[in-house]
Amino acid sequence: MIRHGSRMCIWFNPSLIVILTATLYLGIILSLHNWDPLAFVSQGTRFTTGDPLGSEGYDGQFVYQIALRPTEAMAYLDVPAYRYQRIFYPLLARWLALAQPALIPWTLPLINLAALGIGTGLAGRLLERSGTSPWFALPVGLFAGQLLALRVDLPEPLALALALGGGLVIEQTQRVPATLSITARARTIHWFGLVAGAVLFALSALTKETMLLTAAGYGLYLGLARGCRPALLFGVIAAGPFLLWQGVLWLWLGQPGIGSGGAGATPFELIPFSGLLRTAEAGWKVFALFALIMLPLAVLPSLWSLWASVRDIYRHQWHPRTFALLTNALVIPFLPFSTFREPLAMLRFLSPLVAMVVLFGGSKRSRRVLMYSLLWLASAVFLLKDVSQL
Repeated sequence: MIRHGSRMCIWFNPSLIVILTATLYLGIILSLHNWDPLAFVSQGTRFTTGDPLGSEGYDGQFVYQIALRPTEAMAYLDVPAYRYQRIFYPLLARWLALAQPALIPWTLPLINLAALGIGTGLAGRLLERSGTSPWFALPVGLFAGQLLALRVDLPEPLALALALGGGLVIEQTQRVPATLSITARARTIHWFGLVAGAVLFALSALTKETMLLTAAGYGLYLGLARGCRPALLFGVIAAGPFLLWQGVLWLWLGQPGIGSGGAGATPFELIPFSGLLRTAEAGWKVFALFALIMLPLAVLPSLWSLWASVRDIYRHQWHPRTFALLTNALVIPFLPFSTFREPLAMLRFLSPLVAMVVLFGGSKRSRRVLMYSLLWLASAVFLLKDVSQL
């Protein structure tokens, strides 16, 4: 038995399990590719050599190119403004590599490896704040969307870790409004925590724009539970840098980065889950396969999340995680066909929703929700296909 507070308990924790599992996964991929870290980049000759008939590769190649040549990568990107809006991850990798090209293929996966461990630890801390076991944070780090993003050098693990850090800071420092009669020290902590949390959310948005959904949830909570002033300050700091960067991209590249995806992306749908229904265009067998995957992973969890969050908000059972659950679930039914037709893209997009379901279950102290969330660990079956084919 692991005793709370013992040396073993300190070291044996969900973050350690996630880091060890992810390290093993990276090691397997490296061993299958002659220990070449460019295997994580998944480059295609269509973009690296400009061959229109060449191999397509995967999206991590665009992160790599921006890290390699921050101001001159446009010729190697499918939609430059869309790729450049996710600027923080490649710049961080370049900085940690000391701008050495040979080191960048290593710093990209190592950042995500650390982010998986840190994000899981932050989720565990948030669960502990609610009086539940931090071990229920395992799906946050071991969900297939997170591990596959690690596999192909994409920003989801870092973006989610930053958002979870922002959420933890907000929850720890915004327990009482700063306008109440409290000590000057408590008031300072209140406002400093608000700014610090918003900064972390701003970095998460500059890592991947979809993290603005989680930030919006925390902003809604602040507006309803704490008033306009803290909500406005939070919103300006959390979303302001992203909006300013969009303006820079517009002036520099001729268009902002906001969109539904890179080359070949389709628009967001107006009819709920029509993106999934459109997979039937390739035949009913294809639709049945996609439905078998997406119903338990995306459709049912998002519908339940919408119902549970709206119910609690209607009852004035307000918690920042409730609003973050709502904002992350609300977009799932309207995702583009181009996202639904690509299981890896869907798995990556679902990572914040998985985290919010876990954290919402913790805030409700609902063992049923927390136990059901462990079923997302079964998504690891997608990794077996990746290892055998990439």
